[in-house]
Amino acid sequence: MIKEGSLVLPGDRIAAAEEILPGYGTAEIDGDIRSTLMGTFVVDKKTASAGVDPLTSTPLVVKKGMTVIAEVKHVMDKMVLVDVLRVAGIDRTIVGGGNGAIHISDISNEYVVNAKDKYRVGDLIRARITEPEPSLRMTTKGKDLGSLRSYCVECRHPLETAKGKEDSIVLECPRCGHVEDRKIADDYGEGNIDRR
Repeated sequence: MIKEGSLVLPGDRIAAAEEILPGYGTAEIDGDIRSTLMGTFVVDKKTASAGVDPLTSTPLVVKKGMTVIAEVKHVMDKMVLVDVLRVAGIDRTIVGGGNGAIHISDISNEYVVNAKDKYRVGDLIRARITEPEPSLRMTTKGKDLGSLRSYCVECRHPLETAKGKEDSIVLECPRCGHVEDRKIADDYGEGNIDRR
């Protein structure tokens, strides 16, 4: 068996199959435990298995139901176009880039007249994937989904929550006092982007 902590490449012999069990990033091939990833050789003492901690993360394929963090790049009357920055709770790049769309009917459970009433360019939002293919579609329906951080359209200062008419929640700019409406997540402004 090679020394724990050694750098291994795919195909490298780690140990004989009699010495240790195969684990993550390894496979038993012709009586030998061999690496299937480039990384650092580790031994899992609980399971008595060989493993490889990868040096590079494999790109992530987004699937229906995943929660993502995205930045609004363009807002039209009936559609919001976003750049997906990451999947919540997973720090890996996304296969094929992360451009997606939210149709006006998927913005909120409430009736939305114009998408510009609920999102603006630069908003950081939490959304859920509804269709990963052929093009990435998502929704922000649900109390945990929506804007996590929005900026004033007048002075670009971060907006803060405030009480509106009939105790509704609106966003107000602490710098210039401008009040705006957005579809916000229930944890708006708390900085918790990895909530799923």
